[in-house]
Amino acid sequence: MSSGCASTAPRCVIDSWDVNVEYQVGTFRLALHEAWQAQATGLWGASGSGKSTFLEILLGLRRGGALRGHVKLNGRVLFDSTAKIAVPVAARDFAWAPQDQALFPHLTVAENILFAYSPARPPGGRAGL
Repeated sequence: MSSGCASTAPRCVIDSWDVNVEYQVGTFRLALHEAWQAQATGLWGASGSGKSTFLEILLGLRRGGALRGHVKLNGRVLFDSTAKIAVPVAARDFAWAPQDQALFPHLTVAENILFAYSPARPPGGRAGL
């Protein structure tokens, strides 16, 4: 199933979200049950409310028995615990620049974003900028 974005597209637009996930580690529990259509989506909340955890779930960085439910973007299933679908991180066509020490402090914002960019990605690779 297509993500709605060609691998040669200059950018990928997500306009259909279907997220129904529950994630629990220790006493922390994230439950998100939403479906919406929008090309621009904001994510906000108090410190520790699960914003970064949600982004890590979208990216495929959070997995395992603690995660249940499904994530579908543009109709493409990225994760489904019942069907045992978990699209690998590299095949999700996402990029994320976290707000912490994962950035290179000696580079500008643009240089950090472009650090992993390669205009000659193979078919099925990440979309260009």
